[in-house]
Amino acid sequence: MNTSHPKKIPFIRRPWFAFLSSMRFAVALLSVLAIASVIGTVLPQNQSPQNYVVQFGPFWAEIFGFLGLYDVYASSWFVLIMVFLVLSTSLCLWRNTPQYLRDMKNFRQNATAHSLAHMKHTAEISGSLQPEIAEKYLNLQGFQTKIITREDGSVMLAAKKGAMNKWGYICAHFALIVICLGGLIDSNLILKIGMAMGKIVPDTSSVYARDFKPESTLGIHNLSFRGNAQVVEEQTIDQTFLNADKGLLLQKLPFSLELKKFHIAFYDTGMPKDFASDIVVTDKQTGKKIEQTIRVNHPLTIDGITIYQSSYGDGGSELKLKSWNLRGIGKPVDLNAVSQRTFPLDLGKTGQYKLEFGEFRAFNVENMLDNQSSSSNKLHDIRSVKKEKQFKNVGPTITYKLRDSAGQAHEYVNYMLPLQREGAWFFATGERSDMNAPYRWLMLPADQSGKMDSFMAWRDTIMQPEKRAAIVEQSLTAVSENMRPQFKLAVENLLRQFAEGGYVAINEHIQKTVPTAEQQKTGEFMYQILYGTMNIALETALKDAGLPEIPAGESRNQFVLNSLDGYTAMTKFSAPVLLQLNGYKQVNMSGLQMTKSPGANLVYLGSLFLVLGVMFMFYVREKRAWLLFDGGKMRFAMSSSRSERDLNQEFPQRLNDLTQLMQDLGQTE
Repeated sequence: MNTSHPKKIPFIRRPWFAFLSSMRFAVALLSVLAIASVIGTVLPQNQSPQNYVVQFGPFWAEIFGFLGLYDVYASSWFVLIMVFLVLSTSLCLWRNTPQYLRDMKNFRQNATAHSLAHMKHTAEISGSLQPEIAEKYLNLQGFQTKIITREDGSVMLAAKKGAMNKWGYICAHFALIVICLGGLIDSNLILKIGMAMGKIVPDTSSVYARDFKPESTLGIHNLSFRGNAQVVEEQTIDQTFLNADKGLLLQKLPFSLELKKFHIAFYDTGMPKDFASDIVVTDKQTGKKIEQTIRVNHPLTIDGITIYQSSYGDGGSELKLKSWNLRGIGKPVDLNAVSQRTFPLDLGKTGQYKLEFGEFRAFNVENMLDNQSSSSNKLHDIRSVKKEKQFKNVGPTITYKLRDSAGQAHEYVNYMLPLQREGAWFFATGERSDMNAPYRWLMLPADQSGKMDSFMAWRDTIMQPEKRAAIVEQSLTAVSENMRPQFKLAVENLLRQFAEGGYVAINEHIQKTVPTAEQQKTGEFMYQILYGTMNIALETALKDAGLPEIPAGESRNQFVLNSLDGYTAMTKFSAPVLLQLNGYKQVNMSGLQMTKSPGANLVYLGSLFLVLGVMFMFYVREKRAWLLFDGGKMRFAMSSSRSERDLNQEFPQRLNDLTQLMQDLGQTE
């Protein structure tokens, strides 16, 4: 009984093999990678989650994070596409390389007379030429040749030139494989495999490096990584942090790094011109030290790890502040603090608070031309677009939050130095309760000594009933006897209302008690009385506080008016204290990026092969020629894989040369 076995399909001819190794599949993968690369270039990578929430909002920030767009080149789908691209290109190279190598060696000497006659560039020459002479001619033209005698007695001279063109396809495909392999090595593929197997677990709760567990810590022999580290001046680190899904991994380094000094220079516009870090790197095994300054685009590579200067910030500067009690009166309390830290604030009966200091900035630039045309109760963003600009450093600022016992917080920013607005100088403090809202600015006038002391002494005076009474009595000296009782009552009420709520309280009182037709006239009259009594209050305040007098004149008048505005704004200021930056010792923080990318060498190698492939494909042109000698006749034909335009000119030239050669040798019939 005969049994028939099904014919085994060759591995290379199976449908799945044809699909994976097809050009369409590879081009589709390359298109997706190109789009992903654009996203990875346009969208800032490896930023903090808070930055993305602020930029895109919570909904889209969550969607983009789920898609892995914040670390595109290390995302699972990007790595998977690269794996399939390597597989597809490798299979394509495996399938076609043997044929390419055979084509480069083959002279195609078996071409028939019929096929030669149907070529685009072909001609029959009457007469005959010795094959050896034609061979020498083609050799001089750069062709490799081969002569065979066929069974029918005809002689075939086959020639080829530029067969190395096929190496272009091989090199280009090989380059793509090598580049993708380099990218896979540097794409945290090993980490993702480890996380998938449960051997590596990103940490989502630890604050300090010492709190990371072993499963969240990577050794110094990790093949590749890209991490970020922040180091403060005179601080030493020996690890960096890697972003992994929604957590962090602690990467140990084979060396320790100390930041000796951080340098930064600015343009007139306030943008950083250059920032650099003086670092000392100490090898843990040998103890060898390397001192070097790294700056943007000038990294340091040691033990295969490249250290880049990526950012900078406040590293916890020492602050000296004055704390003014806004729920009472008295001299300010000196307060020492550190930026980027949290301190308790006990205000007794007022309540228990926390001071959460943010970033200290020693350099702040504003457009002075813009500010001169603005109102005194506003500060303008230095990034606003104006045709005319005059930039100036307006000095240090400190940002802080004041959080009450219920957890509610208001954010503040305070300028250390007074700012000039419309010819006067003000101490500025911004307040907001929502991170996305603009600041509301409290502008308090500076005295002739450039301090806030005169205003605060004046404020203390008008807040004390007994001193207000003394001011009223002093103001009565210029009033007739019969008007004094009524005038005294009016001034007492006016000062009390202003002390309680500033201009707002006075306006509300006028609107409630004065007919509408007389409100404007009454307001102007009360304003004149208020201005006169506040001049008396200023004299009293400066004398009681032992402060220098402010001479009569325009400057004094402007100071009183600005004080009235400032006090009114202060009544709407929600903070129980006003913190005024009074001194500092700056401590800088340097942001470093550390990368170990052995795959970069493969990328460089692949790029070299890609250049070679392009050169072979575009600058090496494959051409073939045939001369068939049969019965006293000669058939000449040429073909080219790409350069048809060149062949249109070359073929007639070669045909003419061969004809002329026969005539010169007397071999025509």
